[in-house]
Amino acid sequence: MSRHVLPTSLVINREIKIGRMTTPVSPPCPARRPPSPLLPPPLPPHLRHQNQEHHHHQQEEEDQRQEQSQNLLDHRQDQPHQEPQQDHQRQPVRKQQRRRPPAALPPPPPPPLPPPPARLPLLPPPRRTNPIVWCIAVFCLILAVVIVISAVFTLVLFLAIRPRLPSIDIPSATLDSLYLDSPNLLNGDLTLVLNISNANHRIDIRFELLVVELYLGSTMVATQMIEPFRAYKEGWRAGSLHFLTSQVGLGSAEVALIGQMVQTERIRYGVRTTFRTRAGLGPIHLSYWLRGWCTLIVSGPTNGVLVSRSCQTKR
Repeated sequence: MSRHVLPTSLVINREIKIGRMTTPVSPPCPARRPPSPLLPPPLPPHLRHQNQEHHHHQQEEEDQRQEQSQNLLDHRQDQPHQEPQQDHQRQPVRKQQRRRPPAALPPPPPPPLPPPPARLPLLPPPRRTNPIVWCIAVFCLILAVVIVISAVFTLVLFLAIRPRLPSIDIPSATLDSLYLDSPNLLNGDLTLVLNISNANHRIDIRFELLVVELYLGSTMVATQMIEPFRAYKEGWRAGSLHFLTSQVGLGSAEVALIGQMVQTERIRYGVRTTFRTRAGLGPIHLSYWLRGWCTLIVSGPTNGVLVSRSCQTKR
């Protein structure tokens, strides 16, 4: 292939650029001539240096353009079969690559968040406990343990013994007289048998402060006291009580009710018993009040006998 031959000065300049890219070679300076009176005065050194640098830049740009043109000619001579449109196609691509906009800067970081507010402590700072508080706590703990143990022991004892309440009964009663002395004064004579039994198999019961009251309608007409006694296991105690009623005032409604009962020969009496009992099992003792109520229906005087009865006992 035939290549275009460049002048010798350009070839030398190119070789110098290839060997030393960082040190451009300036053209030889012409010999200084004596200043002519018609020429302007010489420039100062700093302006002269700027002119020289500008000249050097222009020379470098011109050399680059010549080199690019020479490379383009060489490339076309090496590849004659390619169409010249490829250069036209590449040129816009290069232009586009040269004109590529600069990359966008990343967004600035967000400002730092303010520090969270200081939290107040939920609990007060620990304090030393007073020894008196510890003593009270230990005493309460011991008392609670004693109560629990006593409750468990009582429950076991109750299930093992199964205590029963004493029963009160009136198996017999005799009405000797019942009459009104004046329009509202009652007189009467009643004798009855009181039976108290202990149904427990392992517990003895002692009866104290025994009081028996006799009622006719809603009015108490007589009362008696019984001496204390003891009812042993599965034992009973019976006693005769004589109630004498004398000059007891009644209301008009009660007077009418008594007259009606005498005519029908069915006299209704009420007997209330109040006992203080004390149950004992070895060293263990338990005291409680016992109350009973019996309803008696007796035939008319004289020599009235017991017709029917019903008794209940409660604590």
